[in-house]
Amino acid sequence: MKSRSIAAAFACLMMLGACAQQAWVYNGKRYEDKELLKRDMAYMNESYLNQLKPLQRPVTARELRIFVPERSYFMNTKLNYVKVGYSAATMADLENDYVVTNSYDESSNLWKRIEKKGIFPRVSYSYVRDASGIQPSDEYDVLVFSVAAQPPAIDQWYYISKRSGRQAIYFDQNLTDIFARCDSQLDAIKAAAMQ
Repeated sequence: MKSRSIAAAFACLMMLGACAQQAWVYNGKRYEDKELLKRDMAYMNESYLNQLKPLQRPVTARELRIFVPERSYFMNTKLNYVKVGYSAATMADLENDYVVTNSYDESSNLWKRIEKKGIFPRVSYSYVRDASGIQPSDEYDVLVFSVAAQPPAIDQWYYISKRSGRQAIYFDQNLTDIFARCDSQLDAIKAAAMQ
């Protein structure tokens, strides 16, 4: 796990380096045009939602409440994280790095995938400054996005329920296809809901 965390820290630093070179890789394709990258990412996200087939019925009677950090908190925490290894980093560097901003957008929009999949009878989401004290109840479970504050930690989704406590939600890191990775993440959330 520690080597994975170190790799995540290195990847974040590489993203800033890529920002200076104005090149990004998404879904196995290299982009030098940021607008084309944005368009293709939006298209892939919309395509995934359009092809997503809902379950016949929810796997649980409990609702899911999703808590995502406010964007300003996310970006400030990311900046402090990156400054550990790259002290010259600025907020403008992060704002211009589409990988960082897209990471936030993807995280804050995960609820759409969960809702469409129909894993829960009801899904709600909220933006919060700090999600560390949020707890589940008998009626609902929670899904919390935790932003890594310092290396070697990584950003992580946590599923928290009264029955099984707190568990990290992972997608299969070996998958390179965007749709397969999204499916893997939804499968992990579904498995957690069924416990």
